[in-house]
Amino acid sequence: MDKLKSLMIFMRSAQCGSFSEAARQLGMAPSAVSRAVLRLEDELGVRLLQRTTRSLTLTEEGKRFYQRCQQILNDLEEAELEVKQSQAMPIGTLRVDLSFTFGKLHIAPVLLQFAAQYPKLKLNVSFNDRLIDLIEEGIDATVRIGMSSDSSLIMHHLATARYVTCASPQYLAQYGTPTTLTELLQHRCVNFIYPQTR
Repeated sequence: MDKLKSLMIFMRSAQCGSFSEAARQLGMAPSAVSRAVLRLEDELGVRLLQRTTRSLTLTEEGKRFYQRCQQILNDLEEAELEVKQSQAMPIGTLRVDLSFTFGKLHIAPVLLQFAAQYPKLKLNVSFNDRLIDLIEEGIDATVRIGMSSDSSLIMHHLATARYVTCASPQYLAQYGTPTTLTELLQHRCVNFIYPQTR
């Protein structure tokens, strides 16, 4: 039986003044509770509880031990609460890398709201359009347009982006309106190409 459980059984027995009541509250057999306290006493080499046919009372050593156990359990509760609160309120540094144009237009404004919501979290944001190695560059999250070739990453689809071919009315009046993709080869186009993904 682990030591923490033994301490809790001892404390409950002392609080109840009875092995049978402690057993009832803990959902154990009275003999199991009695044996757990006896093992703890054997391990410590001291009697913690004075037993009579009607009740249990703490010995002087038991009183000192009980107080220390109470402090240990209080510290444990505080530690658990701190961990739970840190999960609810993120702290530390979050490193995010965003594609340049899309990131500045659509993600950066949301990150400002995110930073205000989690003031203990420091955001380190970079913008570029090259493919990066998240592990090597120490990046926690990235937002990219297109498909990733790295199947080891955990990816979530955020939105659908469409590319469109546009022309001004003046251009179409001067050069004509293409009706097929092949005809675009004969036109003056300004293309936006991602350096690595093209």
